[in-house]
Amino acid sequence: MGSRLLYLHEPPLRGDDVAEMQQLLSTLGFKSGHVNGIHTSKTADAITDFQLNAGLTADGICGTLTLESLRRYGSNVKLGELASLQERNQFNSLGTQLNGKKIVLSETGGLDATIASLRRSLGELGANVLTIHHPDASAQATQANTYRADLFIALEVRHDRPSICHFQGEHYLSPVGSLLAEKLVNELSQYFPNLENKGMALRILRETQMPTVLCRFNSANTLVRSNQLIASSICTAINNALGTGFTS
Repeated sequence: MGSRLLYLHEPPLRGDDVAEMQQLLSTLGFKSGHVNGIHTSKTADAITDFQLNAGLTADGICGTLTLESLRRYGSNVKLGELASLQERNQFNSLGTQLNGKKIVLSETGGLDATIASLRRSLGELGANVLTIHHPDASAQATQANTYRADLFIALEVRHDRPSICHFQGEHYLSPVGSLLAEKLVNELSQYFPNLENKGMALRILRETQMPTVLCRFNSANTLVRSNQLIASSICTAINNALGTGFTS
């Protein structure tokens, strides 16, 4: 980091230098969103906020002086620790029930019936549900971020080992995503043998600003045949994650 100025741009600047800056900001308590290497408006706001607190020119641009200050103030703080704590605390603040939670469900095509069953099941438990049917992960993430969801669950079918994916990059692992993936694996393994909990840095996991899991199933027939049972199991997994939460 330091070979170029980092600032809000369209399309967004991307790279390891952006991820390092986001990590430093998050470590110091300035909420820049996921540490995903994508420079969004949330990242720019965090830079400006840091600059104001550090007595620098608050222009939202991370240049040499801002970078030096970030590294100096962050040198004694363990990377990722504060960002992880903030995500865990925010999740704990949601409470232990689905009632009133804002949930986004998405699919890229062909899973309308499964999404509809899951939406009904979540709605019966009092959740506010937004469904997205779009083939592009970035478009899905944009809609979810605008909705300001509490959780995002994406579904797709792939002819590979089934998995529940949560965000894990070079600098950060989503603790809530990992917890939710664990609970989903526990509930859904009966329908999808060899289902695994997998940390990845896929676009849908990087670009969403809330805890997100991508459910990659390997059998459309199973989804159709056990539609309502799978929807109920996913609701149970979410409730189990909310009920488990995180201790200090």
